[in-house]
Amino acid sequence: MTLKPNEPPPEFLIRLKSQAEDAWREAYAVLYPLAWRGASHPGWSLPATDHEEVAADAIIATATDIHSLATWEEVTARVFLAARRGAVSRLRKILAQKRGAPLTVSLEPSELDAIEQACVQVTEPKRWHEVSALLEQQIAALGEPAAALLRDYLRGATYEELAERYAKPIGTVGVVIHRAFRQISRRAHEEPRLMKELSLYLRLLILT
Repeated sequence: MTLKPNEPPPEFLIRLKSQAEDAWREAYAVLYPLAWRGASHPGWSLPATDHEEVAADAIIATATDIHSLATWEEVTARVFLAARRGAVSRLRKILAQKRGAPLTVSLEPSELDAIEQACVQVTEPKRWHEVSALLEQQIAALGEPAAALLRDYLRGATYEELAERYAKPIGTVGVVIHRAFRQISRRAHEEPRLMKELSLYLRLLILT
């Protein structure tokens, strides 16, 4: 069985809560790419070891809290948020230590603060789902193939995987996704109803 982030079998969460080893092996294959994406950001590049540790720690934290999560959506949201917050924390530590690790950072400290604040404010599963629904409306309005590319990207697909899946050059994939985020961000600023909630969500995904 191949799991997808938003399409697990109904009984799958029960198996996770019972700590079934086979269920966690299946879940890991889906959750690790999500955790990796959560620990990634266009404005920074954590050293590989730190990136891997943050992603793994996010899954461990989610497994520890699994009994408090009611749906698979809550599981995937928890993994992403834990990884994003863990990456911000790890980045702050690296910068404070000035240890000379290979690191690329183009974010200001205030932007790190904004991301961390967004993580705190979007932790409630109900709110996460509501904002996810708003984002899906905006994604659908992009039209194809932009909508399909962005959905798969948010589910953890790499640019290379998307290029192969949609038979497009990697550069084209990157341009389409970047423009899609920009378009959604502009709409969020133009529509007061969307601005507050969706702008927080977008800060977690990509700063625009």
